[in-house]
Amino acid sequence: MKVSEIIYRVKAAIDELPNSGEGNIVGDEAYDNLSSIIRDKIPYALEWVLINAPQTKIDSSMVTSFEGGSAESGGQLEMTFGIDYMVTVKLPDNFLRILSARLSSWYYSPIPVSEFSETALLQQSRVAKGCPDMPVTVLCTEDRNKVLKMYTAESKKDKLYVEMICKPESTTTDDMADIAVPTKTIKSFIYYIAYLTLLAFRDASASNFLAEASRELSINKEE
Repeated sequence: MKVSEIIYRVKAAIDELPNSGEGNIVGDEAYDNLSSIIRDKIPYALEWVLINAPQTKIDSSMVTSFEGGSAESGGQLEMTFGIDYMVTVKLPDNFLRILSARLSSWYYSPIPVSEFSETALLQQSRVAKGCPDMPVTVLCTEDRNKVLKMYTAESKKDKLYVEMICKPESTTTDDMADIAVPTKTIKSFIYYIAYLTLLAFRDASASNFLAEASRELSINKEE
């Protein structure tokens, strides 16, 4: 989407189009700065959508894949083996979200859990920790770097398969610039920018746009 279209659609959503006869949420004095405020919110809204959207709503062109190469050699990602074939994967600096991560001996890709979760704590037990039949992945921070701990490989010959979303490269937000927004998330993207914009003006209706943005992504609902 072009930035100019994004700005127009956000203004329409909050009834702030010129000569619409409605709105005046931001007030006459702030209206001239409205486009700039909307423009500034675009990167934040895009990241929110990419983090929260169901995988089925993410365009395949926005997914980065790492596959092939044994875990022993590391393939395309920096990896190390710990005790009992626990694998630690250093994630790239622009990492945003894991979509799928598994080793070749695993039957499926588990959803990564937080390092502060009960499941993560159980990985310290030789009896309760994950194994190739019931694997566990834990997203952690070590030395200010995001890492994925994978419990556990069957052997050092295991291969790694990872799909993730990385932060969009910094792009200009000039009016004619194109912003790559997943097609199925455009409404949520627009509503979330509207939410951030109205939040900047401390408008009470901001929460309504957050609720609508979440509803459009089917957050907390099954696909």
